[in-house]
Amino acid sequence: RYFGLAAMQDQYWGNVAGYPDGSSVHMGVGAFMQWTVDINIFMARANKIYDALVKQTTVDRKSLEDALKPSWNPLPLFFVRSRSNQIMDIQASLLFTSVQAAHEGWRGCECKDNIQHLTLALLLYEKDHGKLPGEDVDWREAVKPYLGKDPEKYFRCPTRGLAEGETTYAMIGGPGTQSPTRLLIVEVFQPQKLGEGNGRFPFEKAVLWKKDPMQPNVRCPDDFDGLGSFHPNGRSNVGYRSGASRDISEKTSPEELQKLLDGTATTVP
Repeated sequence: RYFGLAAMQDQYWGNVAGYPDGSSVHMGVGAFMQWTVDINIFMARANKIYDALVKQTTVDRKSLEDALKPSWNPLPLFFVRSRSNQIMDIQASLLFTSVQAAHEGWRGCECKDNIQHLTLALLLYEKDHGKLPGEDVDWREAVKPYLGKDPEKYFRCPTRGLAEGETTYAMIGGPGTQSPTRLLIVEVFQPQKLGEGNGRFPFEKAVLWKKDPMQPNVRCPDDFDGLGSFHPNGRSNVGYRSGASRDISEKTSPEELQKLLDGTATTVP
């Protein structure tokens, strides 16, 4: 943020930008920018965009993207305020994809970290009680004593726009929960309510949505009730019996997924 704002000021005032090797370059567009935009409006708009990008979730991502699309209506260009805002929006739209990718990389890591905390909490519960939480127990409540002072934060995927009290992390369960399955925790497409049910996801529903290669831009339907996430790389995070958290591809075949569930897989897809 500060580097970008400083560069804008250098361009606006036509300052000389210095480099660590001693060289420098004159920012020659200063006169043009001073005539074109108001620097105070321009930088206020830049700060607003930075704030929106930092705080954004999946819920408001599309509205932000739409807001940054350049408008081809020439009328606002005759007014300094609207012209300053519109030029800033055009610059931001050019960087939007790379900023999105950087933010999603961070969110994916945080999601994986959440699942690892939950997985290790389950294993600590098993160590203390001699078994994993039974089907008559909400495993999410059972592991909270092992998650510190703010356990709820580990149940929210930062990529997914969730309502308060919702989670997309489930313990793979149902009949055979105590079996030597390699997976313990999975990401599910349909959110669950914290405090309702036992937080399990049945083995028989553990399927991945398959994207049609002829329609690559078609997203998973809203009513799909299986494994999946909103991570744009097409991968879902899972917690393993070993305590590790990794991701599995949406291209994982049903046979490979079944091997993970029954504990016979030798590699991670």
